[in-house]
Amino acid sequence: MQTKDTESPDALSPDDGAGLAGRLAALLRADPRVAAARVTVEPDPAGRPALLAAIVPAPAWIGPARRQAESTQARMAIRTWARVFDGAYVTKDGAPAGPGYDSYNSALRGGVRMPVAELDPLRDHTVARVRTLRPNHVLEIGCGVGVLLEKIAPHCASYRGTDISAEAIARLRAWAATQPGLRHVELGQRAAHELDDLPDGGIDTVIINSVVQYFPDHAYLERVLAVLASKLSPGGHVFVGDVRDVRLLPAYNAAVALTRAAATETAGSLRRALHERIEKELAIDPHAFAGLPGYAGARPLLRQFKLDNEMTRYRYDVVLSTGAPPAGPTIEERPWTDAASLPVRRRGEHAPLWLRGIPNGRLTGDLAFLRVLQAAPAATPVSVLREQAAARQSAGEEPGEVALAAEQRGHRAEAICGATPDCFDLLLSDPASPAPAVPPVAVRIEPSSDPSLPRLAAPLIESLKTSIAAGLPLAGPVALVAVPAVPDGHGGRSC
Repeated sequence: MQTKDTESPDALSPDDGAGLAGRLAALLRADPRVAAARVTVEPDPAGRPALLAAIVPAPAWIGPARRQAESTQARMAIRTWARVFDGAYVTKDGAPAGPGYDSYNSALRGGVRMPVAELDPLRDHTVARVRTLRPNHVLEIGCGVGVLLEKIAPHCASYRGTDISAEAIARLRAWAATQPGLRHVELGQRAAHELDDLPDGGIDTVIINSVVQYFPDHAYLERVLAVLASKLSPGGHVFVGDVRDVRLLPAYNAAVALTRAAATETAGSLRRALHERIEKELAIDPHAFAGLPGYAGARPLLRQFKLDNEMTRYRYDVVLSTGAPPAGPTIEERPWTDAASLPVRRRGEHAPLWLRGIPNGRLTGDLAFLRVLQAAPAATPVSVLREQAAARQSAGEEPGEVALAAEQRGHRAEAICGATPDCFDLLLSDPASPAPAVPPVAVRIEPSSDPSLPRLAAPLIESLKTSIAAGLPLAGPVALVAVPAVPDGHGGRSC
């Protein structure tokens, strides 16, 4: 989307779809409450041209609205998720009272419960990652019913678990009381930001797993992390697990839409549905964690085992560290060639190796479908879209397999989120030495999704629709949404 000062309306007839789109874009950009606007044309269910519009609210308008609503919006969002999880964690008749996967459903499978055969390896992988941090005095924010606590707490000197769901805490407390190895565990019902009573420096590891997607917005996440930095002992860590990658939301949403699409669906109807989709959960660029105040480094990590579902394709883990980064030899960088060229680590070799730009084989199918969907004529049937995407799917590497191959050659291997969402990097280092700091990546950080934006922008959207009806009645009903701003590199905003 272009900014106001670079666009002019199309000089097409008002009854032409493209002409109407240009006139509508000009009308929206002329409003001082709008920083940027994009308008496209897709057929409505009757086959008539219909306008889809997206606007970025101007900072001068959205800023005061956000400040006025910030505290109440956060409280409302937290209470909403508390009710959701209270319902999810109610013990069903005959169900075990202990840890379980109560709220793990698969959107790519139509909302059905994810199989335990996939969730157990994810849990074990997460537990193994946390254990590499050598946790001893632990705070887990969003402990749920103890899926991670059960495996980690017995090996720690102290363990505090918190959750916004009173039902989860009650259920976990009742179960933990029957476990001799969990007598030292403290549990409490509270929101993530309620940390004032924790002593500074009394925690070495914080776990926030499969939780931040339910935070009200990115600012709330940053506030929580800033407070946690002061609570950690020197050299401590925050493990932020199961984070949704905002760069992959278009591919993920398209894949979900394809899964649910009826045979009568077309490219136009899918694009219209995706345009009107409201993003209710927080998604974050993996590189947005670098440089946070109070932290010395961030490691954005892919899941490193072979399992194909939305939790390995579209999510990642981040390890934040306090204290000075470990000193060590300079990291050598090379572009990726192929798995067969992975070097064998020789005895006494300590220099880390950074392999950049490895195509992520988990995503090639979904990304191919997204490209086809974006370019296809509106009337293209879903069956044709599937065929075209399959024909255009490129090759890629499975991150778990590549990491395993490197480990078999004597390396510590870490699959790092790449500079572009379709690729990952591989950081190879000496397993006997401290893991090297992850080098910063020079990329534009994509804005996080903004679950609060639809509610904040609702008055503006209604006002703009009134202006459209008065100033451009030929446009008819317009599907108008507000989206987060993207820096355009020239001081302006686009979307």
